Amino acid sequence: YNGLRAFLGSVAGHAPEILKMVRGDRARLLERAAAPSAGDRVHLRMRYARDPREPRLLLKKFETVASPIRGTLKVDKKAGETLTMADIAPIPGPRGARVVDEVVENWFPNVEPTLSVPRPRGYILRGDRLDIVETLIRLGVEVGQFERGAVLDAEVYEVDAIVPSGVDYEAPEKIDVSNKPARVPVQRGDFYVDGAQPAADLIPSLLEPQSQYGLIRYWKFKLVPEAGGVFEILRYAGTTPPSTVPYRPWGSS
Repeated sequence: YNGLRAFLGSVAGHAPEILKMVRGDRARLLERAAAPSAGDRVHLRMRYARDPREPRLLLKKFETVASPIRGTLKVDKKAGETLTMADIAPIPGPRGARVVDEVVENWFPNVEPTLSVPRPRGYILRGDRLDIVETLIRLGVEVGQFERGAVLDAEVYEVDAIVPSGVDYEAPEKIDVSNKPARVPVQRGDFYVDGAQPAADLIPSLLEPQSQYGLIRYWKFKLVPEAGGVFEILRYAGTTPPSTVPYRPWGSS
């Protein structure tokens, strides 16, 4: 409680600095997403790792030890007189406690990427995947829709090997893919998710097949492909965003 209260108090006390930092980070993210460079990669899988500069965590804690002291007398007493709890005042400070060092060996404060992909320009989804699109919109992702058919440059994920998870809400135990360039047709009503938007980092985390937290984890979307097949969500590979209109679900303002 005290730790959280101190953290929130510090955030409130430095609100202008924090807002400036967050707004700056968001602006830089949009710049990177609008013109992805070869070295700009999005991390899809990560793991906790040790910090070589601090391999162990050292904490201070109270350790209780046996003590013959029960308290201090508040009144004068003589040998043989009755002593009640009301006659004793508790001793100040922790009773029978001392401060000792505790070493935490199981300490992994860093996060290291184990799988990354180049930042995408966008993704193409079929027009019948309203279940995916409406989930994206509820998560704050902007989705466009094609008004006319076209043939676009794209990247297709071919599945080399896959071991599906036996549990809903978990990513496949193994999925190896190959990224292949292709010219693909899109139809009127198909969807396009532009990578240059405030949710730029969230989008590939949701739509990439190898993502640790992708929509592929959820059985209801039926996104798990077979070995030798292709992943149905395509990466857009054009140099400029395709022509689309914003998608708005029925009933939305």
